[in-house]
Amino acid sequence: MSAPITVTTGAGNDSIHFQAGPETFAAPINVFADTGDNKIEFKLESARAVYLKPVKVVSNSTGTDTLLLRNASFLGGFDARLGGGISSVDIDDVFFRGNVVIDTAAGNDAVRIEPGSTAGRSILAALMELKLGEGDDTVLIGDGTLANTILLMARLTIDGGGGADTINDVLGFAQVVPGGTVNVLEFP
Repeated sequence: MSAPITVTTGAGNDSIHFQAGPETFAAPINVFADTGDNKIEFKLESARAVYLKPVKVVSNSTGTDTLLLRNASFLGGFDARLGGGISSVDIDDVFFRGNVVIDTAAGNDAVRIEPGSTAGRSILAALMELKLGEGDDTVLIGDGTLANTILLMARLTIDGGGGADTINDVLGFAQVVPGGTVNVLEFP
């Protein structure tokens, strides 16, 4: 696909899926979701989609945001600004070469990277910032097995914001194959 893609939704519950593949997207992709429960997926089950240019997701939801990234390569960067409700983010078997920002805003949010659903690993070859905002947030990286780890080649910053946040032992056994740095902020 060589033309830019912009998806804009109105109020209400929306489900947006980028599942064509294996496909290479050679132009920017922008998703603007309004209020309501929003589900946004960039996933394939057996092949890999490649996004060469920046991908931007903005949600104004005060309900629930669900963001799923699976079997994809984001080479031009990925920027997600989710709404102030409950956000659920799952990242599995993804390669990031462009900078990544995922901001879940306020709410009791959950971010899972390599949670154990497939046998591959995610590769972070660019700066990645996870901003969780106010609320009781949970971050899970890896599942404690060698099959579900992240290969860290840059800096990963995880900012819990305010609230009673929890995070697993990111640098513990089999969570991160080191090569970069991890900064964990605002967690007890």
